[in-house]
Amino acid sequence: MWNRHRTCLRITPCLGSQSDRVFFDGRGDHPTQHLAQTKRIIPVKGADVLVVGCRYGNEVDLWLDECPRSLALDYFAYTQEWNEAIKRYSAQRLNSLSADACKLPFADERFDIISSYRLLEHVNPAAESIGEMYRVLRQGGVMFAGILPLFWAYGGAHFEGAFEHLLFPTKHFYRWIVERDRPVEQAECRHYLYHNMFSYWTLDQYLSSFRNFERLYAIVHLSSGAYGYRQSHSKEWKILTAKFAEKDLLVSGLTIWLRKPIGTQ
Repeated sequence: MWNRHRTCLRITPCLGSQSDRVFFDGRGDHPTQHLAQTKRIIPVKGADVLVVGCRYGNEVDLWLDECPRSLALDYFAYTQEWNEAIKRYSAQRLNSLSADACKLPFADERFDIISSYRLLEHVNPAAESIGEMYRVLRQGGVMFAGILPLFWAYGGAHFEGAFEHLLFPTKHFYRWIVERDRPVEQAECRHYLYHNMFSYWTLDQYLSSFRNFERLYAIVHLSSGAYGYRQSHSKEWKILTAKFAEKDLLVSGLTIWLRKPIGTQ
């Protein structure tokens, strides 16, 4: 019987024991499955939940179906979208605010569950945000994080391409994005570059930053596009691997569940 996990490790043996599962599935965009896995780890009914990096509120809708007491925040204020979400759940306790993930405006050990999906790759420095989430999480509480080491991944820096963001000097890449004038790239890639909102962290750096947590379950997501690029662009791949670890070029995401140990501050 074909074992997908073993096959992935054979193709990318450097992953070793860093994950419980390995998938070729892009960036792991499976919010419903993520919530189901969280429910297997910790009771969510009646839990105090913090969604960090909620953006337009799509993830909040998913949590509110299970957890009436949810609070969501983002660095940028998406007032219209947040107000619409509040109207949809007027009978439930939903609060949203604009705040810095590196300076969370909450008391210590305030939440049972913290959800951080597609946030940490846009926080610089990411370590401060992780420390803040650890601080406001109750002992025995669970943190779920979906992380995309975007700046290293194939097409990862919110643009329609491959590894140009690594092959070009930073100023050249920024100018290239501006001159292409593609709406999605202007709203995403150019926006994050201008505001210095790429963490530039690798998979190993993210995993190391969680050392104070108990790791419960981790999934590493691999990019089929990166593997195809390695096959078809041997010259460019040689240039890339002279500067960057091959693992970082092939990994497209990390989904992880962590627990704050009991008896810690």
